[in-house]
Amino acid sequence: MHTEEGRNVLIPQLTYCRYWERKDKFLFYEDTCKEWTIFAVIDGSFQYEFNQEKGIAAFGDLIICPANTVLRRVVISPLTFFAIRVQWRINDLVRVGQAEPSRFVGKTSIADTKRLASNYSLMKQSEGLSEEVKLWLCGHYMLDIWLSYGRECSKWPWPAEWQAGKQPEPIMNEASALIRKHAFETVDLKDIAAQLRLSPARLCQKFKASFGQTPIRFLTEVRLEKARQLLLETTMTLDQISEYIGYQNAYYLSYIFKKHMGVTPTAFRKAHRI
Repeated sequence: MHTEEGRNVLIPQLTYCRYWERKDKFLFYEDTCKEWTIFAVIDGSFQYEFNQEKGIAAFGDLIICPANTVLRRVVISPLTFFAIRVQWRINDLVRVGQAEPSRFVGKTSIADTKRLASNYSLMKQSEGLSEEVKLWLCGHYMLDIWLSYGRECSKWPWPAEWQAGKQPEPIMNEASALIRKHAFETVDLKDIAAQLRLSPARLCQKFKASFGQTPIRFLTEVRLEKARQLLLETTMTLDQISEYIGYQNAYYLSYIFKKHMGVTPTAFRKAHRI
């Protein structure tokens, strides 16, 4: 989220919100998003590609597509989602240029899925109301989702007086945000270190001092958190999940999952699904 002197926050203002339930396919494989568009997945999954961004989206993900962008998408499993169009404002007051939110383009994953599901449920209840009232209500719920994301990836500039204890260095907040943003891609921590103008060794040292764990351990936790969510909340195969979260194949996912969780992904899914 954009900051100005550590206080201003870039937020989306809804201009359109449409709920879709269990779509088997999109009307068009390729379409142009004329406005900034957010696809908020509630259930099912779909594959997307635009500009340099591509991947698979499932529950917990927001796909943020810039204005005037050609989007290609294919439904993988019956898809329930919100299609949302937005303008961007600073602190809900000043409209900003189209290039301003470029850092958020692509897939954004929300960790607090319980709160996310609650917001989606409230948004769904607004269907059938007048367009003006629906946008007003959904705008509030979407703002809560957006601020939750900012809090999770340290992009929300909480005032220092609200916080307790030693705070991470700002550059390490940026490091954790970069790792989380690219966690489900082929991530090279050397590239992240280079973006921050640090050596890999220095990044590791400063990250551990700030968060009590190494960057690679943090990356693994983010990936496994998403793997657990997908195992419980989707019917995606292990191959699909491994590709989704950035691992080479299902075998490697199973190895890492069992190493850290003490159980295989298949056994975890069987034991915890209702």
